[in-house]
Amino acid sequence: SDDAVVINNLTSDPRVSEYTRSILLQAGIRALVMLPLGSAQNRFGALLICRSQATPFDEKCLDDFENLVNLAKGVIEKLWLVQKNERALSKTSALYEISQRLSTAQSADDVLRYVINSDLFGAAGGTIAVLDRPTSTTELIDQELVFQAAAGMGAEMILGMRMPVTEGVVGWVVRE
Repeated sequence: SDDAVVINNLTSDPRVSEYTRSILLQAGIRALVMLPLGSAQNRFGALLICRSQATPFDEKCLDDFENLVNLAKGVIEKLWLVQKNERALSKTSALYEISQRLSTAQSADDVLRYVINSDLFGAAGGTIAVLDRPTSTTELIDQELVFQAAAGMGAEMILGMRMPVTEGVVGWVVRE
């Protein structure tokens, strides 16, 4: 195949870097053939066949290998779609669970705890900062943000902290 990369003798092939050569030789590999998985526009990997002897791959072997790769492409793409659908379903289920919990929240602490503990975001911590008194966005200058709820990493330092809305990244987010 035109796409196949054939290395019949790993010890003398100039396309292989010394670093890669040393790793492959250490693993006992002396020859290999590689074919890309996916189309030229959408590659997602490669399939490799290795040999412990530096013997040439003949045309019949390369044709068989290409047929195997074509079969493998379809199977791998199908498995990826299944995994993608499973992740989407898991995410939807987690969002539903959070929304159910949020509907029963009694405080900002409850809201934050449900979100942080959800596994959905991979969060190590979080906080909820609110304006000390509700106002329109044109009257923000003398406002302060109060960190009303905090959970996880850094919670003790942040909880109850006050900061002018004109300061910091959180202030910028509220202003903008």
